[in-house]
Amino acid sequence: MKKKIKRTLAMGLGIPAAAVLLAVIIWVSAGRQQDGILFYVDGEPVYTEEAEFAVDKERLTVRSQIMSEYDVEGADFSWDAEYGGKQALEYLEETVFADCTENKIIQIVAREVGVADQIDYPSLKAMNEKDTEVRKQRTESGQVIYGNTSYGEADYYDYVLSNLEQQSYYQLVEDGTLKISDEEVQEIYEQNKEALEESGLNEETAKTMGLQQKYAEYIQQRADDAIIENIDEGGMQEVLEKVK
Repeated sequence: MKKKIKRTLAMGLGIPAAAVLLAVIIWVSAGRQQDGILFYVDGEPVYTEEAEFAVDKERLTVRSQIMSEYDVEGADFSWDAEYGGKQALEYLEETVFADCTENKIIQIVAREVGVADQIDYPSLKAMNEKDTEVRKQRTESGQVIYGNTSYGEADYYDYVLSNLEQQSYYQLVEDGTLKISDEEVQEIYEQNKEALEESGLNEETAKTMGLQQKYAEYIQQRADDAIIENIDEGGMQEVLEKVK
């Protein structure tokens, strides 16, 4: 069975990229998977924690969108109620799938271009624990550290993901995967000329804007083409039910 996910994405690097994610989802397993894996994106596992981060990030936005779209008062809103022929929890589920798919594609691309090695969540969690211990030791010894002494799991996940986006972007520009013509740069400059000039910026900034947009589109296309499989439906429902 195939299921389409639709979502408006705001890609990293400060580029708002309204887009539709149409990932193909293959419902293979209704049973529970081992080791906290909820599903796979192009063969890479997405763990329960990653879905929980997405729920925490998106639930208020989804709720607000539903209330605005269907003129629902806050006191009358329910995740179990239907709006537009679909249960509110289903809208959240689609958004969570889209979020997790996008994030995993960012990680996959980062590994492909050589800026990341291990991209599974347990490895990321172990790295956070190691970094926290190092920062703690440096603080106790009076050394200067930059940033937080420690990060919560969700904050660290976002922090690493943001860094992977930026490093991958630069690598894709360097290797020529992301290209932009002089004509495209000029068009972007003319479209944003007033704002750029007021900020003292030039065509080089317009070029960067264009390349960042191309990165967003590249990730979007990869997400559109992604195969999502071996979904643990029971595990996903447990994650979603926590918003009630």
